[in-house]
Amino acid sequence: MTPTHFSYLFAANSVGLIIGGMLSNALSSRGMTPTGVTYIGLGLHALAGALLYRAVMTDMVTFEIYVALLRVAIGALGLVFGNLTALTMNVGGPKSSVATCANVS
Repeated sequence: MTPTHFSYLFAANSVGLIIGGMLSNALSSRGMTPTGVTYIGLGLHALAGALLYRAVMTDMVTFEIYVALLRVAIGALGLVFGNLTALTMNVGGPKSSVATCANVS
């Protein structure tokens, strides 16, 4: 793969991540909880990763299959990242946005 082709693949995965985030927003606006959307994203990511692993380990992978499964795996993370941040901040309660620093000497 040439550096240019790698750049295109990297850009396509970035677009997939953005599309995953947009899908996350759409699901949330239809009433799904952040936990539910996160589980869907993690499930899709794990499934795509397992299928990719199996395809590679059985020497049945082509470039197209590899790229497609990688896009699904990366795109599914768009369903996870924002929701995990929201869930983590929700656990923190009213002090979730406060950062504390230890005295470093």
